[in-house]
Amino acid sequence: MTMNVTVKKLTLWSAKINNKQFQQTTPQALAAFSAACEMLNNHLNIFVSSQGKFATNELVLQGRHSFKDKVLLPMTKSLAGGYKQEASAKVFLGYELDYAATELQLEDYLNGLDLSLYSATDISGFYIFLNLKKNVFDAISQCQRTYEDISWNNLRQKRF
Repeated sequence: MTMNVTVKKLTLWSAKINNKQFQQTTPQALAAFSAACEMLNNHLNIFVSSQGKFATNELVLQGRHSFKDKVLLPMTKSLAGGYKQEASAKVFLGYELDYAATELQLEDYLNGLDLSLYSATDISGFYIFLNLKKNVFDAISQCQRTYEDISWNNLRQKRF
């Protein structure tokens, strides 16, 4: 709920920034960051609203038990941490490599399963679950890329 309100405020406030006083950050960069945050918020809302369906899916439950998500939460903390651009790029590259390794492990895991033991609903639900997580990952990455286009030091200047 808080993020829903925050994204709306971010969009509103970023549109009101006087570009003449903060010339190092373009209105387009602010709009792109706001749009990326809104996309992340939308993907998170969809993911959260789908949790009830995943609670009864055997493949999702087994996948969650076998593969703990070690990427998405640290990514969001890194994004909120305000790293300098070089450090942020390096940190996020590490997350992308970790996520790619997890995807390979999941692929091996699925190849080792006898999918005939599971219903078509569970199988499709599992792939929907994976796709939703991938969408959140991509949205966080997009937030990070657009975050780098903003001169946060310039926006911190006080104008009275």
